[in-house]
Amino acid sequence: MGLIHIELFTTLDLVGQAPGGPDEDPVGFPFGGWQAPLIDEATGAQILTAYEGTDALLLGRRTYDIFAAYWPHQKDGAIAELFNHAPKYVAPRGTPNLPPPRRRRPGFDSGPLTC
Repeated sequence: MGLIHIELFTTLDLVGQAPGGPDEDPVGFPFGGWQAPLIDEATGAQILTAYEGTDALLLGRRTYDIFAAYWPHQKDGAIAELFNHAPKYVAPRGTPNLPPPRRRRPGFDSGPLTC
């Protein structure tokens, strides 16, 4: 049995919010995307260290959609390599209508998805 480690990006006052872009948290969170302009070499190394040894990614549906739209187009760097090669599992809140070629309900029984 594996372990699930949670990687949560928060501010110093413990506000957890989408780090990548202002449209990731469109309702009630005016500061989405706060992290992206602040990432430097030290931050990138810390993020990479947090994901070392990752065998798979467990994502919510919205996060999976964001990953699927972004990461396959990133080819350079250790994080891009890890995210592009790690199997992805999606934990939806219902029965998602997945676009091709993902026309099956994702989950642990059906195996990982690719993006």
